[in-house]
Amino acid sequence: MQIACGAQTDVGLRRAHNEDSLCADPDLGLFVVCDGMGGHKAGEVASRLAVQVIQKYLRESRANALQPIIGEYDPKFSPQTNRLASAIRLANQVINDAGRRQPDHAGMGTTVVAAVISG
Repeated sequence: MQIACGAQTDVGLRRAHNEDSLCADPDLGLFVVCDGMGGHKAGEVASRLAVQVIQKYLRESRANALQPIIGEYDPKFSPQTNRLASAIRLANQVINDAGRRQPDHAGMGTTVVAAVISG
């Protein structure tokens, strides 16, 4: 299967900086859009971390099928869906840990919309 995609972010009219991050990785079949939570500290940091962690985890999972799942495996869903959920849980942990380590990032957060296309 061949996938063609395009991606772009825009700062919009309300903020001076962009809190959006994205990933379009057709090789992994991974597509992610994260939007830092406006009004919270370091939303742009949280969205960037989420995208990076999700992409890295799924790339590593592809190379190592024995990579542990973060959280519970749900047999109602495909292995790919469970891997994506695991990647998002890991991103959440990384963002929370970063917020605890850096007081100026405490409470940072992001939304995540993600899809993995396979088969």
